[in-house]
Order: sequence, then structure tokens, then C-alpha cells
Amino acid sequence: MVNREENILTRDTFYKGKVLVNQYKKGYRFCVDAPILASFIYGNYNDDVLEIGTGSGIISLLNLYKNKFRLINAIEVQDDLINLAKDNFLLNEMDGGVNLISGNVCDKELKLNKYDIIYSNPPFFKSDSGILSKNFQVRIAKFDIFLTLEDLILAFKRLLKLEGKAFMIYPYSRFNELKRVCDVNELFINKLRRVYTNIECSQAVRILVQLSKSGSSYIELENLYIYEGNGNYTDEMQRIICGG
Repeated sequence: MVNREENILTRDTFYKGKVLVNQYKKGYRFCVDAPILASFIYGNYNDDVLEIGTGSGIISLLNLYKNKFRLINAIEVQDDLINLAKDNFLLNEMDGGVNLISGNVCDKELKLNKYDIIYSNPPFFKSDSGILSKNFQVRIAKFDIFLTLEDLILAFKRLLKLEGKAFMIYPYSRFNELKRVCDVNELFINKLRRVYTNIECSQAVRILVQLSKSGSSYIELENLYIYEGNGNYTDEMQRIICGG
């Protein structure tokens, strides 16, 4: 739960002020990973779509604004965040395009369908590594207490249709682990894109992957650089932030 001080909200804007997002000032706050992943996701308008861990709803809001999908099913384990997401969809008059689901995707008793498209910006850190945040929202969103990497891959495998696609963003430092877990569970990386902080960095910080049950194709996309050497967004990153 959040205390009174943590209930304070701030408002951020995307796509030149056309998408508004409230988030907790001292709770979990999204970063540029969210619009980066949103820009990577594609499919058909009438696809059956699921987001795992919607948080404030930012990724699905951006996808709905760009009219990518008719309806998005979005699951979230934290009640505070699912209520916030509900308010954000209402704020943007997109509540008709989302079906919010309260629960944990790992719960086999939760009635979920098969989906053409699944996407997730999952917890990045292992709960037994580093210092856990004292803030409950942050701790659950960033550490794999309720959703481990293996849990996520198993959910993809269980919930994807035969020809379905899953999209995720993950720390590049855990890429080998991601590949191993996918191999064990017979999911295949079909598209891969490395994300670098700036054009001078030699090591990627994030990895974007598209997964499926078929290993018939594999494409490595051109690297994405977030910043120029002078600290400004690159042209591509500026387009991502502005919805271009």
C-alpha cells in the first residue's frame, strides 16, 4: 500500500501533449523503456491482445492512441496501479479500448484466453540481488517477486496462439539468461534490437525481442540509440517520444 504522501500524483505527457499519464510521485514511475517498447510492438487491428503488467497503462495508452489495436486486455497484480491505469484510460477517453484484469498472470485459475499479441515490460531485477526498494510499488514492479523471467516466458508459451507474437524489453546484461530460458521452453527469438544509451556507448543497456513458437525466421534490427553525444535525444528517439 502507499501512504498519504505517496498518493500524490504527477502528470506527464506524450505525443506532443496528446496522451496524458498520471503516476505516483513516490511510487513506481515508468521511464523511456515504455515508449521504446510501444514503438516496437505491431500487429493487426483486430488481434487478440494482452499486456502483462500494465502499471499506469502507459504502453497500452500509446498503442491505442496510434490505433494499433481495437481492444487490449491488460493485467496488473497491484491494485493501486490497476486503479491508476483505469483513471488514465478514462482521462484519455480510451477506456472503451481496454479490458483491465486484476491478478497475476502466473495464477492458472485466472481465466485468460489465447492471444495473437502479448507484450510486457517486466520486472528487470532478481529479488535476491541488490537492495530491495522500501516502496512497495517499486519493489513489486522492478523486482521479480511476483513475476520471474521464467514465469513470463511460460506465460507467453501458455497464452500465445500458434502463430502469435510476444514482445518484451529487458536488460541487455540478462540477454544470455533470456535466450537460455527461451530455449528450454521452446520459444524462439524472431526479431532482436539492441538499445544503447548513446552513440558513444560500446555496450547495449536494453534488448527488444519479438518471440514466437516458430523458429523459422531471425532478424537483427538496426541498433537504437537514445541520446546523441551532446545529451539530446537522437532523431529516432525524438520521433518515438513524439509519436512519429
